[in-house]
Amino acid sequence: MKPTSLLLLPLSLLFTTTLSLPSNTPRAALATGQYFWTVTNYTEGCSPGGCAYSMTLSTHSSTENEPAFSTTCKGTNVATAYQACEDPAIATREVNGFQNVTLAVRHIYDVGEAQYTIRGNITIKVPEAPTTFDVPQLEISAIA
Repeated sequence: MKPTSLLLLPLSLLFTTTLSLPSNTPRAALATGQYFWTVTNYTEGCSPGGCAYSMTLSTHSSTENEPAFSTTCKGTNVATAYQACEDPAIATREVNGFQNVTLAVRHIYDVGEAQYTIRGNITIKVPEAPTTFDVPQLEISAIA
């Protein structure tokens, strides 16, 4: 197999998966940040061993088929993977930077025979982080 073929196969799979999303998927709205989740009661505390965070996360403005939710999320920046919230369909993780932190959110849910995953993130300044803010939904994918 030629090296070009090895490159084209993953690309064709990517485009096939992306283009096979149901027609009601609002890709343009996600790209413009029209949909988002709301964070309230956000707190973060750090020690030499790492940082721990807690928040309430809920739908505010979402895609047409994303189920509404409100859940409590807690985690640490020491974990390298997403950490499940009280609602296990929602998961978060934090990545600390210099004087900021990036909060990533993932929501996995089923509609009919399709499983959707929506991801989003926001970078906020610390230690002056706000307690209430919105996380834009930036990416949606589906597996049928």
